[in-house]
Amino acid sequence: MRSADDMKRLFRNAELRIHPDADERVFEDVLQARRHPMEDRPATPDSTWRTIMRSPLTKLAAAAVVVIACLIGLSLWRTTGSGIALADVLARVEQVKAYRYKSQFWSTKVTGEDPNNPYNVEAHATSLVSPEYGRKVTGEKLDPNGGWSKTDESYFLLPKRTLITISPKQKKYRRTEFDDRWAEGWQVGPVEMTKRMLEYKYESLGRSTIDGIEVEGFRTTDPNYGIRIHLGESKIQADQKIWVDVKTRLPVRYDSTYVTFYEVGNKKRYSHNVLHDFQWDVVVDAADFEPVIPEDYTGI
Repeated sequence: MRSADDMKRLFRNAELRIHPDADERVFEDVLQARRHPMEDRPATPDSTWRTIMRSPLTKLAAAAVVVIACLIGLSLWRTTGSGIALADVLARVEQVKAYRYKSQFWSTKVTGEDPNNPYNVEAHATSLVSPEYGRKVTGEKLDPNGGWSKTDESYFLLPKRTLITISPKQKKYRRTEFDDRWAEGWQVGPVEMTKRMLEYKYESLGRSTIDGIEVEGFRTTDPNYGIRIHLGESKIQADQKIWVDVKTRLPVRYDSTYVTFYEVGNKKRYSHNVLHDFQWDVVVDAADFEPVIPEDYTGI
């Protein structure tokens, strides 16, 4: 150490040499005093970092951070690019107290006996849904002669476990009672359709625009999805799409295409159903779901 040699040389060359031994002791004291601050000085950042990284506890903590990061990455990968998760959409819909929407239905049935003369059906409907009171559906059907005509009104009254269907054209109505098991499947709309998609393999369709609204799309063509809605005497291939508002996380449109293969009669039917024009959190009361049956209607 150069500074220590210089101090030692200073003591040896000094003009006063009364007590050489004492001088040596003084030199040693000074040298020790210089060494102690160096030993007591806090470690440098580099040496501290090396010491920390050698600790087994530190290595375990670092491994835990890596695992957590991987789990977060997996969670983000399961959602779409916009951060929308289909499970969140379902939770959002289930929070809505009441809503209204329109539906359009197209159906073409082709038979083996007369494949060049398919039977076509087109219908419209407006649905008012309340998890508390039930569901009211007003249907319209395209008349072969042109124009639309009201076909029937259906009331799924959950508290009473009753289904009432009113047919103005025939001036008749039908009252049917159902059990709890049937009541679980009464909702053939946004809630049920979203639940079904979550049960099977689906994909993200990315972003798009519908009626001026930025939406995120989801789609399933899982063969098991069709089995879920199997009619007993037929086999169904399904193509289900859901479009969700990016801002509200609420559905904007459901687009369903089905191909039904009948086991009897060599029949095939193509169906297309669209749910749209959703109005969420509408105000309703029990009176909105009470059917009004004219006195001259006949019960079935």
